[in-house]
Amino acid sequence: MSRQKRCDWKMIAICVPLSISLLGISGCWVNRISNDFTRILLLTVLTSAATAAMANTLWEAVAKHHFAREVLELVNMSESIVSSGIERVFPSFLRIDWKDELARSKSFDAVLVYGRTWRESNRDILADYAKRGTMRVILPNPWNAESMAELDRRFSYESGRTRQLIEECMTFFRNLEVEVLFFDRTLQASYYRTDHACYMSFFPHRKEKDIVPAIKAVPEGNFHRYISGEIDAIVKQSKAAPDRRDGWGQQYGT
Repeated sequence: MSRQKRCDWKMIAICVPLSISLLGISGCWVNRISNDFTRILLLTVLTSAATAAMANTLWEAVAKHHFAREVLELVNMSESIVSSGIERVFPSFLRIDWKDELARSKSFDAVLVYGRTWRESNRDILADYAKRGTMRVILPNPWNAESMAELDRRFSYESGRTRQLIEECMTFFRNLEVEVLFFDRTLQASYYRTDHACYMSFFPHRKEKDIVPAIKAVPEGNFHRYISGEIDAIVKQSKAAPDRRDGWGQQYGT
């Protein structure tokens, strides 16, 4: 639609001469009135009417076009947000209220490398949930030398540090009698799934501790389908971690 069609040119054709006429009357005729009260009253009425007519002209000619465009952009943005299913973006992953999130869920999947800070921050919450809900944790296979070397490089760790942290994580959840699976590849993000939402967090690539953001996605949205699909694919390619450390290397062929 052209700009000419968006503007009400008939209204502009009326308002412009009306505004000029009112200003002319107030400047030429009204100023000649000797009665101060009448002159001031008429000047106020006429100038207000002229201002309104001019404002309407500017609205039709300029502001209306920009306002409509901004509204359209906001509508398109809102539709994109709705279709994505993103309910909230957390500036820091640690700001997620896991007590509240898990209180409403019967099942919980967590795909992570080792989640040390997350585990320590939510130790009691995870222990309580493990007693009443179904929980499954998927970790990179600590006995896959190639994956561990890549993760050590990614996190700027000395050789073997990632394996140690993953073993600590496995022991933590095994002590809670939680099902633990090993994924024979590296992970590009952390994923979490409850009955009513999915979460996606990211890995920092620097030695210094940094704030890590997270995304919460609700069902029927694109992000929820993506995260849930990733979790399902990772679970399908994973296998149960052995009950004992003895023979891990032989069992996993590393």
